Amino acid sequence: MTRPALFLALGGFLILEAALVLWVDRPFTLWAAGLTPMVRNVSRHLTLAGDSFYSLLPLGLAAIALAVARLRATGDRRRHLNRQFAMVAFVFLAVALSGLAVDGVKAVVGRPRPQLFLTDGSYLPQPFHMGFRYYSFPSGHANTLVALALAAGCLWPRHACPCCCWPARWPPRGCGWAPIIHPMCLRAWPWRL
Repeated sequence: MTRPALFLALGGFLILEAALVLWVDRPFTLWAAGLTPMVRNVSRHLTLAGDSFYSLLPLGLAAIALAVARLRATGDRRRHLNRQFAMVAFVFLAVALSGLAVDGVKAVVGRPRPQLFLTDGSYLPQPFHMGFRYYSFPSGHANTLVALALAAGCLWPRHACPCCCWPARWPPRGCGWAPIIHPMCLRAWPWRL
């Protein structure tokens, strides 16, 4: 991507973001606040699916168990455990590192949570404002689910739906910026099935 195109894309994103903040956020927040308690409760439970705790903890425990098991294994069993360990570590790192990147973006963007609008009337971003109240964009829960899906799509591309493995196919391998956009664009992992 050329530098002028990058600046144009960034400018377009900022204009779109400003329009969404000014004309969509407030009406949507008020609408969502009026939902029935049952709908909000279901939404709260669905949100838990994207909590990285529920993926990082089991993946971390599995990595530890595999690391310990492969210490005592030999021959083919050890190679199999090495492969399983590498796969678990890949998924763990995909979720953890992308989560850290999202947290960094959240700090820079400083977009207030909807609850802040309802209590204080605040809806304008506060860049570099540290604290949970201004960490609503980008969504960490959505990032966790996307990182899991993309990692699984890279490890098992034959079984992935097309939307889960597109970074593995596009942009083409010759694009030097692809690994920067998403590290899972690299297809040279030896443990893919």
